[in-house]
Amino acid sequence: MWSAGSGRSQIRGLALGVIALCGVAAAGIVGARGAYPADQPRLRSGAAWLASTQVGQLTLLDGSSAEVAAQVGVAPPGNQLDVVQQGSVAYSVDRTAGTIRRVDGSTFEPSPAAQPLADARDGLRAYAGPDVLYLLDTRRGVLTGADPHTLIAQGRPVSLSARVSPQAASLDEAGRLWVLDADSGDLVWLRDGTRHSRHVGTGGTAQLTVAGGVPVVVDPEHRTATTFDPVSGAPRRTFPLDLRSGDRVQVSGAAHDPRLYLVAARGVLAICDLAGAGCGVTVPIGTQTSDFGAPVEAGGRLFVPDYATGQVWVVDLDTGKVLARPRVLSPATRFQLLTRDGIVFFNDPDSENAGVIRLDGGVRRVPIPSGATPGSAPSTPPNPPPNPPPGALSASIVVSSATPLVGDTVALAALGPPGGPQPVDAEWDFADGSRGSGVNTSHAWSAAQTYQVGVTAVFPDRRTAKAFVQLRVVNRPRLTVQPPG
Repeated sequence: MWSAGSGRSQIRGLALGVIALCGVAAAGIVGARGAYPADQPRLRSGAAWLASTQVGQLTLLDGSSAEVAAQVGVAPPGNQLDVVQQGSVAYSVDRTAGTIRRVDGSTFEPSPAAQPLADARDGLRAYAGPDVLYLLDTRRGVLTGADPHTLIAQGRPVSLSARVSPQAASLDEAGRLWVLDADSGDLVWLRDGTRHSRHVGTGGTAQLTVAGGVPVVVDPEHRTATTFDPVSGAPRRTFPLDLRSGDRVQVSGAAHDPRLYLVAARGVLAICDLAGAGCGVTVPIGTQTSDFGAPVEAGGRLFVPDYATGQVWVVDLDTGKVLARPRVLSPATRFQLLTRDGIVFFNDPDSENAGVIRLDGGVRRVPIPSGATPGSAPSTPPNPPPNPPPGALSASIVVSSATPLVGDTVALAALGPPGGPQPVDAEWDFADGSRGSGVNTSHAWSAAQTYQVGVTAVFPDRRTAKAFVQLRVVNRPRLTVQPPG
């Protein structure tokens, strides 16, 4: 019989580090300061859990070093898997069995399978916040809360009037789950275990997202986008949308700003300022045969997946221009696109293909090994060590300024581990098309944006280690002098 606990494989330990994002030589340990509180060792900023259906496992991919950090077996191979991440914790959703597991972010230990919603199966979706976990059966229109640690259902299930589209549910930063019941036209939200609703009268193709903590209902039939008060659910503002009859759309919202992103299947991206003039920016993308997914935002860029071509369109949010359109997978592949802490990941759950997309559109491919093979679980689960083992090489980047002004010269240095061997040479990638060399170097950037700077450090024995750091280059402030009187 298959056992989830048997399928844990730690490929890289994760330890504490310094300001820079650290890389390692082969078989070394990767480490950096994490952005989310967790027990030792902390997950570094920019680590994402990815689901692999073909082998029934979750893989923790470190976006900074583009290396596999851990693998955990959670289901029999071939079961349809999804994953929801909250901080360092992963929740694996098995839509074949209708079960959910919690994977601890410190020990990578999976919990036993739980079934808070009986017989949900292919309709099961999970939404996780810092202190909440919701389960939704989109097929039957039933949702419930569950304890985020024990996975035990809390309270009575809430019944909706009909099936719910996965694009009609979203969790806001305050832990409220919003669901659009398209059949009844009701906007339903759960707060502190209590159900609330408001009739909004949308069409059957309406979608829901959250932008800057505010729920937004996009109604293609009425060609409108409406924002709602996150506390009372009262409508705030309604914006017209430049849509044609029958337009198929994909929507998403900015995590921290009142911006809505809408992609129409005919090849138009609309960027809507929900606190200002509305949808004033339009960007042509794709072709007549494009099949778009929901866009994701990172580092002042918008990443729009096109499943038909296997490409991702990278759009500068400041200028509204297309910067790149890298091909990440083969055409006609419905891959996943997600962002964690400013790093964009792509993943094909049905193959080993995954990787990281840089802000300039560069791609780093990371094949996912099928390492979490079911077997006998060890009696004592191994914990990742807090420090690199003897012989491992790591590198880090020290910068004179993490937020320089355009044109300012920034000093950069490549360092080895404290008390260990130090680099004798280094090759730099400044992420703006320029390169440099030397353990100590400097560079100035000519445009305001976020750059992911990389270095390959060379040590005395000619082994190498990689490291990365993000620099946010900002425009120089303008000084206006008013003449007296």
